[in-house]
Amino acid sequence: MSLEINISEQRDFRRQLRSNGTPAEGRLWKLLRARQVEGLQFRRQYGMGKYILDFYCPELKLAIELDGNVHDNSVSGEHDAIRDKVLREYFGIEIFRYKNIEVLRQPDVIIDAIISYKNSLLSNLPIIPPPNPLPEGGGEPADSMQSGLRSLTE
Repeated sequence: MSLEINISEQRDFRRQLRSNGTPAEGRLWKLLRARQVEGLQFRRQYGMGKYILDFYCPELKLAIELDGNVHDNSVSGEHDAIRDKVLREYFGIEIFRYKNIEVLRQPDVIIDAIISYKNSLLSNLPIIPPPNPLPEGGGEPADSMQSGLRSLTE
């Protein structure tokens, strides 16, 4: 496993991914760029070993991955699980996964999760990954999920 970041052979592919992103990626990038969230720097389509992360915050060692419909099958799910395990074990990166529709419907939930994660790191609280804000197939988030995220910062 290569522990290199931003492998030069992937440069053109990363650039292509940035140029041809999904509407959800574009929407989230508008919220994350230019240190708009708690002064944190996020990078888009960042290379980590052989993997390319949708969004990455080096300060928090946090990756945010947006999943489209292609991730809804068992093969992709297994690949994502292996990928996440490698990123956690070899690179020490925490991964938050969201469906594209979640970004488009409720981007504030993702921003709140980032802030909660940062606060939990700063206060040495146990890190609890955020819940999936939308039930499978869409719909509205459960109030208990949102209050659970907010309770980390209160």
